[in-house]
Amino acid sequence: MKRLFLLNKEKTLKALISLGIIAIFISLFIQYGVPYLKEISLERQDKVRIKDLDTLSGLMKDLVSTSSTKFIGNGKTIYISLPSANSTCSDLNLPSVPEGWSYHCSATSTLTNTDGTGWIPINFSNRIIKLPIDSINSFKTLDYYAYVASSTREYVITAVLDSKKNLNEKAQNDNGIDSIRYEIGNNLKLWGNSYGLSEYWSFNDTINGTKIFNRLDNNRVISLNDNNSIVKINGKQVLKLNGINQYLDLGTSKKIETKSISVSTSFIPYLIPQNSGIIQKGTPGYAAFSYGFFIQNDQLIFGIKNDTESLNLKFGPIQKNNKYDLVGTFDSKNKLMSFYVDGVLVGQINSSSGIDYTYSPSLILGNNNSNYYNGIISDIKIFNRVLSKNEVLKMNE
Repeated sequence: MKRLFLLNKEKTLKALISLGIIAIFISLFIQYGVPYLKEISLERQDKVRIKDLDTLSGLMKDLVSTSSTKFIGNGKTIYISLPSANSTCSDLNLPSVPEGWSYHCSATSTLTNTDGTGWIPINFSNRIIKLPIDSINSFKTLDYYAYVASSTREYVITAVLDSKKNLNEKAQNDNGIDSIRYEIGNNLKLWGNSYGLSEYWSFNDTINGTKIFNRLDNNRVISLNDNNSIVKINGKQVLKLNGINQYLDLGTSKKIETKSISVSTSFIPYLIPQNSGIIQKGTPGYAAFSYGFFIQNDQLIFGIKNDTESLNLKFGPIQKNNKYDLVGTFDSKNKLMSFYVDGVLVGQINSSSGIDYTYSPSLILGNNNSNYYNGIISDIKIFNRVLSKNEVLKMNE
């Protein structure tokens, strides 16, 4: 009897050990295997997207080079691969577009036609069987193809990429302006215009290491000096400021003084000072500003100045040496100010009036009222429209 008890005990122990091992394997698969398989699936989808756009761009390149008169699309129009019974796509919840721009959609029945009635308004003369569309093709996830042309026969074709590998290797290294999209064509800046991007400062865009330039306007060149420094972190060049006397004045532009606006950047604070400016539309050494990101004590602030008051949205406490991705927006139509941190909406507030640009001639990095920022700043983008929640989320996935 005693022996039988010991045998049962031994069997039970072995069973428990086996179950424990199985549980560990299941846990490891959920933690590592599932994300890996998802990433592989996303890479496959992206591979098709890249191939589709490369094919379309090749056709466009041939068409533009062989014909100077063939219609390639209306200017200030974003042609998209989403089907709609409304040619202006008004029944779809799409991101807003800059003033003067519009969307164009085709009906489901003609969406992939190659005779000029499809989502790209070009007669490809049987050079392709049907127009490709995104495998997901949904406005909810921004997964659709887009095409923009100009009156000077320039064009760009874009697609959102979803895998981490292709976002890093393709979307962020195709010489375009959109970090979540693969862009190809003979003028990638066209997508910046349609995307509502007014300024884009990437510290990878340097001249002999002594100057940086605005990616949307190569004539906007800023010289670097002892008041700022460019360093490389994880293969990417960023602006490093010492919190003592360093800052960078990116100059002035009426393009970033629009009624509605969105501002985005990434930063890593090395110290958390009582007060400092990260980015502000203002004057070096002065407190007056129109909009910007600031640090006060351990709180991160997105602020705007209207005709009568300053409005602040706060997030915190923040930690030194942590990376934060910021987006601040102001919707002039609804007088609504919104603040996102790492893709998450952390605050909204209504304003009694629009942004006041009276005392803010320059775009300043790292200096507010002589309170200097200590840390890293990278990739500053300013839009002349309000980014949607879906766009902000996609930018931070």
